[in-house]
Amino acid sequence: LELGSGFNPEFTGRDNVYMNAAILGLTKEEIDSRFSDIESFADIGHFLDQPVKTYSSGMVARLAFSVAVQVDPDILVVDEALSVGDMAFQEKSFTRMKKIRDAGTSILFVSHSTSAIRNFCDRAIWLDKGGIRTIGERQGVCDLYQAEMEQEIRKDNAYLTPAISEKFVAPIPEPKTKTIAISSVSADKQRYMMGDDIHIDISLKFSDVVPVYGVG
Repeated sequence: LELGSGFNPEFTGRDNVYMNAAILGLTKEEIDSRFSDIESFADIGHFLDQPVKTYSSGMVARLAFSVAVQVDPDILVVDEALSVGDMAFQEKSFTRMKKIRDAGTSILFVSHSTSAIRNFCDRAIWLDKGGIRTIGERQGVCDLYQAEMEQEIRKDNAYLTPAISEKFVAPIPEPKTKTIAISSVSADKQRYMMGDDIHIDISLKFSDVVPVYGVG
């Protein structure tokens, strides 16, 4: 079932937890015993007792995901559900899914994030226009997908991209203030492979007493 199946926008988050968990197969006693874990995991504060129609889409997904991972399913299908929420919630969700996976649940994880797939999955399927392009060990599949996407990007941006040289120097716009300016930025090369060290040289120009500054 889709995350949030049966959520009624007029009901509070609390009421929807009970209804959604019942749809997913939990008894009222099971929901009662797991409710504090669901509430803590969703971490939406006082909104739990507000109507769901006042929630953002991210809050709905957080609450629905919190219920889904308490069901202890045999198979869990997760379709881009972790694209919502802040970094802490995403990390918490991954940790929880890893515990579910290690306990024996099969997880079908649908995502465009190759880093998430590399981190979480054992095997991968690359789908393209409804068909299977390749299937196998996740690192190899992700490498093939990433290589093709990079090729598409280079093709699309060919008219904007200068000839690739071994050294790349970024154009520097005119500074808006006179106190500090970046006079040059250069990297040792323009294209890197996964795992390469990246060396960047940044030259700053100060026209006053050197202020506290940072480079990001």
